[in-house]
Amino acid sequence: MTLAVAHRGDPRRFRENTLPSLASALNRGADLVEIDLEVTRDGHLVLLHDATLRRLWWRNAHVRELTLAQVREIGRRRGKYRVPSFDEALELIKGTKGGLMVDFGEIELAEPAVEAVARHGLNEQILYVGGPVAMSRVREHAAHAHIGLSGDSLARVPEAAVLRDLRPEYINLRWRAYDAASVARCHADGYGVSAWTVDSPRVMRRLMDMGVDMIISNRIGRLLDVRAERQG
Repeated sequence: MTLAVAHRGDPRRFRENTLPSLASALNRGADLVEIDLEVTRDGHLVLLHDATLRRLWWRNAHVRELTLAQVREIGRRRGKYRVPSFDEALELIKGTKGGLMVDFGEIELAEPAVEAVARHGLNEQILYVGGPVAMSRVREHAAHAHIGLSGDSLARVPEAAVLRDLRPEYINLRWRAYDAASVARCHADGYGVSAWTVDSPRVMRRLMDMGVDMIISNRIGRLLDVRAERQG
């Protein structure tokens, strides 16, 4: 069965990378929720894709220039949303069947992310994804972490020696990077196949037909419907 991954939560219903968005995706049946991490000036991990707060939070500031307390104040006056901490996201998935796909590329985020996951006792519900350098740092701090190696194309997948050290469970690429032969090759080499970011039912069906193991979508309801349709 193809795993359904909600990209930044359920962004068509709730603002991306917020607790309501994550909860909605999990309640609808997502297997994993993809989130992005940034770090505040005082070293706290928060959920945010962009380096700045401008696009979603209307603040022309870098999150790394603010303390966690300052970040918490953003959105508080409007009431509905605020930037959550990674700890809050981890608390949210406790006791659920779902998990988090934790996406980051900065090596300095690896150690605090791994420490937070271990502190909450949620190692088995977390899949870290990112480039080889960041994921190497994850592996240094968590020998048994679940890892997906991200990139744009198979041509940029690291050489075999790097893959042996990283031991990724998934190759995580843009969906256009795959065809039936490349999916079969990944499987033959012992890797699951993850594709992002897919919102078209036609493309979802095509990828499922090719044997893709995991699909990441902004339209988690649509993806779950297509999967249910395929299961008959």
